[in-house]
This record gives sequence, structure tokens and C-alpha cells, in this order.
Amino acid sequence: MLLPQFDPVAVFEAIEQYRVGYLMLAPAMLMELLHHPERARHDFTSLYRIITGGASLPEPLRLSFQQAFRCRVDQGYGTQETGFVSCYGDHETYRAGSSGWPCPGIEVRIADEQRHPLPPLAWGEICVQGSSITPGYWNDPEGTRQAIREQWFYTGDAGYLDNDGYLYVTGRKQEQIIKGGENISPSEIEEVICLHPAVAEAAVIGVPDREFGEQICAVIQLRAEAPVDEGEIHEHIARYLNRSKRPAYVVFRATLPKTPAGKVNKQMLREQFAGMDATELPAAG
Repeated sequence: MLLPQFDPVAVFEAIEQYRVGYLMLAPAMLMELLHHPERARHDFTSLYRIITGGASLPEPLRLSFQQAFRCRVDQGYGTQETGFVSCYGDHETYRAGSSGWPCPGIEVRIADEQRHPLPPLAWGEICVQGSSITPGYWNDPEGTRQAIREQWFYTGDAGYLDNDGYLYVTGRKQEQIIKGGENISPSEIEEVICLHPAVAEAAVIGVPDREFGEQICAVIQLRAEAPVDEGEIHEHIARYLNRSKRPAYVVFRATLPKTPAGKVNKQMLREQFAGMDATELPAAG
């Protein structure tokens, strides 16, 4: 069934009333369902599997949701132009951080800036080929030419394949932060921030910087009444990441802007922070 919009209570009621067994949700939706005060009042015994997509799935969130709802949670990957690209079978072992193996009839490769294929574990743009791929964009020959080359669709998403061919999506290519010439994946930092028990959700973006070109800024939504300050978040991140990947700035927001699909709207955040002077942002101590 389809709901007109995401509402946690409506989701709870639908699962219970219609004995829903399978759901597709964004990670931000998992977070809302997991911590909603009405959760304990509903029956979820019919639920056996959830596939997430649209954003990276932090492993602590996945494990916590599995334990609370007693169902399998993993992630898949796809785009509007390709349909499903990769996923897991019902009994296939999950690999933390991976969106699974390419679906039947789909071929995936990773390409560099010159569109040359890259070896396993090398980061680049995710490219997809298969019978389900769109032949092009409506009335947009230039957009089609840019996106499709020699039957390969260039997704604009960044990631890599491991040695066994499992796909790891690290975010939109345009969202990668280039700090002093180093490509930094926001999703890696976001997952570390979400390990902190006071954090409800986090988005990591690049902000303009005169010295490095871009600096790392973490925009965080805390759980209700969580007594946490910037210093504690910086200390938490320092336990997991080397200095080059630690955010220079930590900003708290009551809520993070979302797209209609439930993903954090990073474009909106980048626009909000683009005009800010560094002195307006809380820096690391």
C-alpha cells in the first residue's frame, strides 16, 4: 500500500492493520520510527524486512532498528533513471555499509574523472548498464549526452566496489568535500557522528575556506533535551577519525531540511552556509 506522505503513526497503524511484511524507507524515516513515543503501542510481528535507500545507513541505526522491530534491515541502491541497481537476497549476509550485489541484468562499474574504469576499492563515479536503464531524458539531448556514454549511465553518485563486487555508495559526487586536494566522503563522518547517543541525525557539508578551498561542517539535530555542546561532539569524532576528516565546525539545528523523499536536503544546507563567514560558525576548540 502507499501512504500520501510519511507520518510515523500512520506507518505504525498501517503495519498493524494490514499485516505489512516488507517496507522501503529512507534512513531518516527509520530514525523517526525507532524513537517515536507511540512505537510501543503497536504490533509489528508481521514485519520481516526493510530495505533503505536514498542516503547512507549508519550501522548503529540498522542494528538498533533490527533489535527493536525484530526484522531484517539492509540497504539497496537505485536511481530514477535505472530502477534498482543493487540489493541483497532475503538470506544473503549483509556487509556493513554496502548496498549489495548488482541486480540480475545490471552491470556496475566505477569510473574516474576521465570516465575510465577503476579497479576494486578505488573511489569514483558509479556507472550502470542494463536493459532497465533509461534511453535518455525527455526533450533534453544535451542532458542525455552527458549522462549516457556507450550505453553506460553515469549516475552522479560516488562509491566503490569491493573485491567481491559489492557496491558501496558514499554519496552524491557533487557532495564530496575537497579539502586541500583530498576527497572526503561526508557519509563516513556522518556515521561516526550518529554513534553518539545524543545525536538524532547529522549532515556533513563542505563550506568555503580560503586556505583549504573547503572545510568540513557538521550540522546536527539532537534528540530532545540532549545536554550536549560542540566540544563534546568534537571529542567524540576525534576518537574515530584522523585530523584531516574531523569537522572544523559543528552547528546544531532543531531540524534538518528534507526533500520530498525524506532525504536531508544538503543543497539547501550548502546554500544556507555558503554566505557565512567562518567567524559565524562554532569552530573546534
